[in-house]
Amino acid sequence: MASIEPRWFTQKTRKNGNSNDLTSAIYTVCSSDILSECETAIRVITKAWLDSHGDPAVEAALSEASIIEGMLEVLFASNDGEILELIISILAEFVGKNEMIRQITLNYDPQLENFTRLLRSSTLFLKAAVLLHLSKPKAKQMISYEWVPLVLRVLEFGDQYQTLFRIRCSPQKAAIYFLDQLLTGFDEDRNLENARQVVSLGGLQILAKQIDCGDTHDRKIAALMMSCCIRADGSCRNYLAENLNVASILELMVLESRKNCNSSAFALLTDLLCLNGRTQVMEFLDRLNGGWSSLNTTHILLAYLLRAPPEEYPLAAAILLQLDLLGNTMECSVYREEAVEAMIRALDCQICNTKVQEQSARALLMLGGRFSYTGEPSIERWLLQQAGFHETAGDSFQTKEIVIDSFFMHSNEEEKATENWQRKIATVLFNSGNKRLLDALSDSIANGIPSLARASITTVAWMASFLHLVGDENLQFMACSILIPQLLQSLDSNKDPEERVLASYSLLSLLKSSERVSMLSSWDKELLGNLRNLSLITWTANELVSLLTSRWRHHQYLPK
Repeated sequence: MASIEPRWFTQKTRKNGNSNDLTSAIYTVCSSDILSECETAIRVITKAWLDSHGDPAVEAALSEASIIEGMLEVLFASNDGEILELIISILAEFVGKNEMIRQITLNYDPQLENFTRLLRSSTLFLKAAVLLHLSKPKAKQMISYEWVPLVLRVLEFGDQYQTLFRIRCSPQKAAIYFLDQLLTGFDEDRNLENARQVVSLGGLQILAKQIDCGDTHDRKIAALMMSCCIRADGSCRNYLAENLNVASILELMVLESRKNCNSSAFALLTDLLCLNGRTQVMEFLDRLNGGWSSLNTTHILLAYLLRAPPEEYPLAAAILLQLDLLGNTMECSVYREEAVEAMIRALDCQICNTKVQEQSARALLMLGGRFSYTGEPSIERWLLQQAGFHETAGDSFQTKEIVIDSFFMHSNEEEKATENWQRKIATVLFNSGNKRLLDALSDSIANGIPSLARASITTVAWMASFLHLVGDENLQFMACSILIPQLLQSLDSNKDPEERVLASYSLLSLLKSSERVSMLSSWDKELLGNLRNLSLITWTANELVSLLTSRWRHHQYLPK
């Protein structure tokens, strides 16, 4: 056992006439190598501590490093449940308010191997979790792969407060702290590995309950943990979308917004909307539209949008717009106008930093309405496949997800739902966004960071397919006037093949919708060269060549 005698306590207690039994017990724990003697001494020490009612002299003596180390050694050596509970309880009294004791506790078991043994206990694991939580270990000490299942057990069964002498604490609060360390405290690979283990062990069902109750901080961490699980295994968003209480997400958004902190609830909501079936998305939006308390969801989202940090602006606008479109699109809507205005501002590459542009790209792809089973945007891949761009698309588009998504890609019901959505959102964006949105998309293709530029031309590609539904010929003409010059630049042979195919697809849709082939007369030689080169990888280029040459012959514009 610990070899240092607590001399200061011996002198102090004798001077004050304190019990010789307590003095002897402390000496035994610090110096004896006989476990049974130390266990008996622990009983004496804990009784004396409880009888002292927090006497400062007794507390000071029991806070010495030698006695703390002695009690830890008994804790990690004994198999007597009563003794273990007494030590856990008395240490809990000191660890939470004494930094030195907290450090001694963690340093005495640097890899927390002894604590994991206690967490395996069928009777003491909740109390052990509370003590360890008070010690605040970091992820670097939690390297064993046992941690995830041990912590999930605490989270599942720790719904009742544990009383350790005068300390009263929630084991679930401890478990939330440990999960935060396990899923965010390592490097990215280990964080994701731990998150996948949470999913495989059924942890989502346990986590989903945590967002309904507890204080705001713990609910925030629970939402963050679910987002971590989604990043590790995107397919689990389907389970969460069906089983989470959406009213609790909205409530947490409101609570976090009041505290002006980054919203884990909003991040989780954004993740949940990236479902691979449009019918699933619409069902989730319908549930979400039920609101929370007396507040409707669009009001909550608008209030959040108006207070959101710039990097959350685009996604908040995209979600608000989707909710608004559940209603009658023929009626004016302040929510729609605010959402579209926010999207336009977020696309301004002159004033928006890289982080905002990255989120703007995510928002545009979300509005495209197509996602893989794991939640990755698939609208670009779908458009490229529509354009016949298969063989040269390479591994980035011929992934295993194509097999996984085959049901949804070929389901008539899903295709119809997605097309109806795109038709609806495209019409609204043309009419509400008008010239400013089209200018913003064109500018983002030219000047945005690569992810935003690609998302913008992808958005133009699927929107252009529905331009013919806009009854306003002036708007059709304006759309072509703004977009065609930029799309022609994207056809240049020095651009990525994918960008060139998307540009060709967009041009064909615009020209068919508006019959504005005459706009291209000044581009004839260079344009035909680019299109003929591109015709090797997409049928849209062949059709454009045919359309243009036929029209130019008619108007005698065909180059010699």
